[in-house]
Amino acid sequence: MIDREQRLGVLIPDGKHILRPVLDELNRRGFHSSSQRRNGHLLVEVEDPDVVFIAQSSRDITRLVDEGIYPLGIVASDRRAEYLALASLHENDPSPNLEELAVLEVFNPNVRLSVLVRNNYRYQIVTDLEHQRVITSYPGLTMQFFEQHFPKYDGVPINLDGRTNGKEEVQVSDHRAEAAVVIVDSGKTMRTWSLRELAVVKDNIQPVLIGNTNFLQSRGSESLFEQFEQFMDRFQNGERSDISLPSTPTLLPTLV
Repeated sequence: MIDREQRLGVLIPDGKHILRPVLDELNRRGFHSSSQRRNGHLLVEVEDPDVVFIAQSSRDITRLVDEGIYPLGIVASDRRAEYLALASLHENDPSPNLEELAVLEVFNPNVRLSVLVRNNYRYQIVTDLEHQRVITSYPGLTMQFFEQHFPKYDGVPINLDGRTNGKEEVQVSDHRAEAAVVIVDSGKTMRTWSLRELAVVKDNIQPVLIGNTNFLQSRGSESLFEQFEQFMDRFQNGERSDISLPSTPTLLPTLV
């Protein structure tokens, strides 16, 4: 298993009337948290070793972007940490040959999941993912795949360990994939293609979406805070149920 730090990210309207009660609730439940400001909201990152999912459909992401709320996810700046983490993937070999490994990415422009795949399997993986209608990227290898299936895309250089190695992170401009970050449903694909996990998208897991600023103004902060308490109760009980109010979400757990 991978020894990695995982966090639950919660995007909270940057106002003391809701922010302080949420922080107090997290502290009361024994969570250690840190925070940073982002686009008029406060991103609170909660340390929790049980967070092993990031679930966002392209439909959800499109709605969030349209409403001006930015989904959180793994971005290019995390690649160095990912690269360094590859050495921990082999339980019986603490020092694998990194040249024999490659990072296969499945992502939306705002959310991305990386898994490790052996080089000699990467062509089959791309074909397999194509049939699943997911957005994929393997530097160089799947440019043709994107040109055929997603005519509008942007490629941006990424840097690992302070040096550029010719890899690109492709950002698809449209949202035609049925799922942005689903690679496996039951582990079958991982077993078939000898995938090793960096992160696993659990099947039937939905992001928790709770209220927004307009909702707060119309219903009051107490209602949103009650929803947050319910979410934390379910989360600590091991549930990952969707808590969705009839409004644009601004509290969004994700893998950061």
